[in-house]
Amino acid sequence: MKSALAYEWVRFSSTRSVWILGALAIAGSAAFAWAMSAMMAATTQLGSPADIADAATIAATRAPLAPAVAGVLGVMAFGQETRHRTLLLATLVVPRRQVLYGAKALVTAAAAAILCALCLGAALAAAYASLAGTGTAAARPDALALTGYLGQTLGWALLGLGIGAVLPQLAGILTLLLGSALVEPLIARFAGGMSIPGVGSAADLLPFAAGASLVTANESELSVSILAESGELAPALGVAVFSVYVAVAMAAGLARFRQQDL
Repeated sequence: MKSALAYEWVRFSSTRSVWILGALAIAGSAAFAWAMSAMMAATTQLGSPADIADAATIAATRAPLAPAVAGVLGVMAFGQETRHRTLLLATLVVPRRQVLYGAKALVTAAAAAILCALCLGAALAAAYASLAGTGTAAARPDALALTGYLGQTLGWALLGLGIGAVLPQLAGILTLLLGSALVEPLIARFAGGMSIPGVGSAADLLPFAAGASLVTANESELSVSILAESGELAPALGVAVFSVYVAVAMAAGLARFRQQDL
């Protein structure tokens, strides 16, 4: 496993597009948080330190770039090697494919966690700077919501890894991004009227909605008044449903990789 991890880390860290995407995600998260914080300061009464902290937390964890870029990096873990035809060389370095797959998953998850931490740091700094003009002192952000955002980002990364092992790189990226931004919302419009006892709307069981519940379920009353959201899964159920989707994608990716003719 050590050689597999070393190989994956060198491959990952030496890929220029990884650094470019990471920089764009960090800068974009900061810009998004700044703009959303300014909007909340202009439209909502933020009269206490807790309100400032909640607003900063909402702005930071609503930025979609960390999960999306983590998912793309997951797809690229296989896509780049397939594109450059280095996957065969990788299997010569690490003959046991399940070990190589596990190393890819660990390195991808580690990179996603680092990316998420940097994006959150930049977003929170921008949000607090934007909210400083309110004249109200700030409290610490909601640690539970930040942890949920980290879980969402890790889930996207591993979903991307599984998808990338099954589909070519471009198809995998389009599946991930268009699936979350276009296909799932369309399905949710039809499934939204279907209610499941003890769960709520059937649309909340869709993969990316379940992943989003890791963050939205932990938000405060301020977020409800600002975002007018309701119906997300309970935190424990959201984690369970999202984990099932991630596990299925990972299992499908491993099965495809083990049978792939290189």
